[in-house]
Amino acid sequence: MKRLAFNGGEISPAMTLRSDMDAAPRSCSLVTNWNIHATGGISRRRGMRHLTTTQETTSRLIPYRYSAEQTALIEIAPKKIHVRNSDSAAIIATFTPSAETPWQYPDLNKITWLQINALLLILSPDTPIMQLECDPSGAWSFSPFEFVSPPWQTEDYRDIELTLTPDSGIYRPSYTPVETDDNDPAEILPEDTEAATGDILRASYYTTRREAFTKATTASAGLTTLTALTTSSKIAAGAKLAWQAPEDTLDQHYICTADWTGTNDFTDGYISPANYPDNFDRADSSAGFDSSAAITELTSGKTYKKGDKIVFRSGYYNLYYCIRPFNGSTDFRTSTSPADYPRHFTRGIPIGSAIPSGGKWQFYCSGTWYGTYEIRRNYQTGALTEQWEHLGESISSIGATANNLITGNEEEEECYLRLFLTQIRLVTPGNTAAGWPPDYCKNRLIVQSYRRNMQLTVLADGTLQDTSPIITPLTTPITTTDWSWCAFNSRYGFPSLATLHESRLVLAATTTQPQTIWMSQSDNLNNFTTGDLDTSGIHLTMNTSTQAPICWMLSRREVIMLGTMDAEWVIKPSTGGAGLTAANARAYNQGNNGSMPIPAIGTTDRVLYTERGGGRVYEYGYRYETDAYTSTDLTIFADHIATGEQGITGGTVLTKPYTAVIFTTHTGNLLLCTYNTMHNVHAWHRYTTQGHIQSVAALPNGTGSDRLYLITARDSTRRIEIIDDTTETYLDGLEEYPYTSTLETTAFSSPEYNDRKTKTATVEAYLLAPTPPPSALQLSTGGAYKPNDRHTITPGWNQFTATANWRHMPYIGIKCTGNHPCTILAMQLE
Repeated sequence: MKRLAFNGGEISPAMTLRSDMDAAPRSCSLVTNWNIHATGGISRRRGMRHLTTTQETTSRLIPYRYSAEQTALIEIAPKKIHVRNSDSAAIIATFTPSAETPWQYPDLNKITWLQINALLLILSPDTPIMQLECDPSGAWSFSPFEFVSPPWQTEDYRDIELTLTPDSGIYRPSYTPVETDDNDPAEILPEDTEAATGDILRASYYTTRREAFTKATTASAGLTTLTALTTSSKIAAGAKLAWQAPEDTLDQHYICTADWTGTNDFTDGYISPANYPDNFDRADSSAGFDSSAAITELTSGKTYKKGDKIVFRSGYYNLYYCIRPFNGSTDFRTSTSPADYPRHFTRGIPIGSAIPSGGKWQFYCSGTWYGTYEIRRNYQTGALTEQWEHLGESISSIGATANNLITGNEEEEECYLRLFLTQIRLVTPGNTAAGWPPDYCKNRLIVQSYRRNMQLTVLADGTLQDTSPIITPLTTPITTTDWSWCAFNSRYGFPSLATLHESRLVLAATTTQPQTIWMSQSDNLNNFTTGDLDTSGIHLTMNTSTQAPICWMLSRREVIMLGTMDAEWVIKPSTGGAGLTAANARAYNQGNNGSMPIPAIGTTDRVLYTERGGGRVYEYGYRYETDAYTSTDLTIFADHIATGEQGITGGTVLTKPYTAVIFTTHTGNLLLCTYNTMHNVHAWHRYTTQGHIQSVAALPNGTGSDRLYLITARDSTRRIEIIDDTTETYLDGLEEYPYTSTLETTAFSSPEYNDRKTKTATVEAYLLAPTPPPSALQLSTGGAYKPNDRHTITPGWNQFTATANWRHMPYIGIKCTGNHPCTILAMQLE
């Protein structure tokens, strides 16, 4: 007796006689319309259940998966996007090109996609990156992906000077060749100056150092004290308020123990009785001080006699600036403090104006002062009505003056900075100016010179409009050799690949830069500004012997794995253990098989890609024994599987209940590979149907098995169909297309069985359940298939007896037909 499992899958005819190979006892010569389980059994595939007909003559499917429960099916046609319900394929939303978003996909085979949370990026070399998004309310939108700062074609200085001349809010460009070392004028290439409407040009120049400083007399002008907001309060925008909060006030009680005369004893900056321990003692209680008027400072004009009682009041005024008019009759709620009305008041008085910054800055202070300064940042405008982000504060406490400098660097993204004075020392009511830090302290925000990147959009007449996130209009012309067009436009092409790596969006492979990779800043997916910081964007062009374009790209752990048409690569840090930065990013060659321009499929620990020509599938990943990333041919024992279907065109992966990689082919059939690297299972098999399978997509189904969606062309009708756990039929379409599940094997080959010729063979199959009727299960032992009409079908072992017609080796074939399930766990031959 010899027993057979099936998780070796379909193998090449060239392996027929290789009974010495480990895979032989588990292999088959043909497996069609069965599912091969990783544990060795097979079961009939369920029917391709009809969901709906599609309105498009050509389209493909993309899965949208926000969570295991929240999914959708995206159907993309050249000029239409359908968002479909993942249960019924009913259309939820439809998008078509418009004058504002003129997208189109002339070649659907070139489309790739990347989902980031609720955002689905759709890429094509023929159109800008588009984003499909579902908001929390369930509403869908489709729009161009917006860059804060896009990638640029080059970061180098040019041989051509660009001059920008301001003209009524726009800029007129002109180009002048720069003389080279041999005094010959540089040639102006057409692509350097010609542009289409909407193209983006970067022009970079260095700003001048700027400061935010306002004299105390100017900044404090108009400052009024506020005790409480009421229903009768009316405060105009721009008003400056000093608010004395009880929690910011402290009364201390002192008794004069020796005469103190300000003209003789006062020292500048020492304003508290605690500074003069020879003249004042701190009282144990406040008893007996009721008649003493509070003071806020000792001065040279004050005199105290022994026995005098002093109430020293210290603390701060909190400053507020009215950004929107406050009318108590409509705006007052219950609180009397400006802090509880952030729509109307911002904390602090602005010192100077908002300053653009794209580099280093410093809050500089010196001398004796009391209060608190704060630095804030905003990425939209310099208006005070915006939401400003706190960056840091410098506090000089009463009785403990300090000069705390604050520094920062805005190299990652240009922004506006503002300096606010939020607290001043409490002085005699009505004399707030006395508590203001004096001008000689030089408290100011200093923004250093930085490289400013203007983003200019080409208008229909060829002029340029500043569309930078931070706009600072030029008043005089500038000339620069530091300029570049955006790397993505109709002349250069658009990125065809994307992945997410270490919180960076990674884009790659335009038509003119097929081996270039652009990475965004860390945690800033739409900003590709490069720089010297570890978090800055990265611009990397591979150094190879050819210009073979990148065909696929996936992030795995610490590396980016990618394949070109002639090689396999990884991008990783040149220093071990470090994150990827502009300083250490390197591309390393790992093989020379070459790839088809088909997205690779990521599994648990490996990446599967299709070899150039589409006839082989390789498994790519790290191998400990070689300490390298290597490729293994998954079709080495099934080299006929893809070539027999005229090559692979695309694919997807099911991960539940077990991993099965699925490929579409030119013939319209599906190739499947039951895949488990841990147990060395990669079992090839096929799905066939009456018609042509054009596209597939996989989605999770909660706790159930993954769903496989298909676009099929049957009798001139394109349909969306599904295979899932709820498909109870074993017929395709609207149950009008039957199919046959066929398994043929020569795996019983051995010297003992190979010698048999025209003998009676007893074949037994172990069925999980008695689901097919006897007539639905047919057997062949080398001749025609014959119905199993002599035996009943029961769970467990079932016997099939037939006359063997073996010419060279044992041959067993099983067919199952009809609208019936069937699961066979093993076969044996006696």
